[in-house]
Amino acid sequence: MPDSRKVCSVVRVVLLAAVAVAAGACAAEGEGSGGSPFATSEAPPASVSVAAVDAAVLDASPTSAPSSTNSMDACADGADVSVETMGTGVTLEASSDDAWAAATSDAPDDALDQDAAQDAESDADDADAGDSAPFTVAVLPPLPAPGDLVITEVMFQPSGPEPESEWFEIYNQASGPRLLSGVTIEDGYLDTEVIASNPIVVAPPGEYLLLVRTMAGAQTALLPAASIVYAYGVGVPDDAGIELDAGPFGEITLWSGQTAVADVPYGQWGVSAPGQSLELSTSATSQSDPSQWCIAENPWAPGSDDGTPGAASDCP
Repeated sequence: MPDSRKVCSVVRVVLLAAVAVAAGACAAEGEGSGGSPFATSEAPPASVSVAAVDAAVLDASPTSAPSSTNSMDACADGADVSVETMGTGVTLEASSDDAWAAATSDAPDDALDQDAAQDAESDADDADAGDSAPFTVAVLPPLPAPGDLVITEVMFQPSGPEPESEWFEIYNQASGPRLLSGVTIEDGYLDTEVIASNPIVVAPPGEYLLLVRTMAGAQTALLPAASIVYAYGVGVPDDAGIELDAGPFGEITLWSGQTAVADVPYGQWGVSAPGQSLELSTSATSQSDPSQWCIAENPWAPGSDDGTPGAASDCP
């Protein structure tokens, strides 16, 4: 039978990695980016409470299968977490804002020092190769609500092959990270794509992020790879899936469950801009008002189309 101390150590390391990457990386990326051009936002929490980690793994047992309804006794704060056995592919659930804040709150008295981390890793390495797989516990940021995400740029007539080279940009103007996995993309033809959960896709606050049709098309278009968070056309035929129509059916809507959280009906505006993106002004107050959009006039890289992918627009 696996040593319970070793299993808890493995869980502790996995949880720290899962939460710290989502919270710490987001905080690091948002650092120095300034306030939202669309709404005031504050910096996300930057550290992980080790006490919360220890509480979450205290009652984990390698001999019983956990479920999302089987809350662990040690989780006194009631944070919304979901538990899975590694390798099962069970979808993790989004937390509430309170649960996310609790799991990533500052806890100077519980700061994980380097020696403790090394000890935990050493315990994990000592586990027998035949032991059962450790459990994984993760707290995810909440799904976006209306006003959290803004569609800020649309490339619906790229100079490269279509639809492979199409893309659009979003901006997270919420005060903290938002979960994109589970959000539905819908085009003007009512085709839909649910953003996948493997791997988990998260939008850090204060960041311009790209959703592209294909990675190959994005590479050909010279899009900044660091800004790409999701490819919505993987394995989809060219005549199916999400298409950014250049005619009256041009529209992008993002849905969180049954709630539309962002929508741009650009096809109704009668715009033609081959090789140029549509950009939302940083002073815009509405995504659906064509007067607050402009046609990009400057390439983002030598030999590229015109636009500002992964950055604030240069609308006059």
